[in-house]
Amino acid sequence: MACLGTTIGEKASRKLGKAHEKGNYKAFRKGKTEDGFLQDETAVEMDLYNNEEGLLIARENKDVAFSDLQQKIISAIREGKMKIMKRDAQGRLTDCNGKVTPLVERKKNDWKMPYCLPAKSCTLVLIIPILSLTIKIKYYNLVQLFIP
Repeated sequence: MACLGTTIGEKASRKLGKAHEKGNYKAFRKGKTEDGFLQDETAVEMDLYNNEEGLLIARENKDVAFSDLQQKIISAIREGKMKIMKRDAQGRLTDCNGKVTPLVERKKNDWKMPYCLPAKSCTLVLIIPILSLTIKIKYYNLVQLFIP
């Protein structure tokens, strides 16, 4: 969202982000997946929060190089400014007590899942793919950043 914000502006980026998350809910209701997974309320909450943090980074860094913007995003993640769903050591989503919530037990109508959005994580499994001028953080890829 930070890269998008510096490209098309904050207002248009926010509108696009909200529309995307609204579309995720509509897709969920139809049983459609995004990146192979049904979306849920916690993921949407996380995305909307992180979108706003990305727009803040964009607002404060309008004229920086793309690579510098990427570093600012990674720094924000390391500093605990972004919300990240809690996972166990194997990367499985958990509730706030660390209990794994298996995806296989999820029903089509389970929008509210017992996942946890802690203020700061110890370990985060992610990759930041660059698609056009946007950055998306995905939880199923293989690069690890260790957050102090």
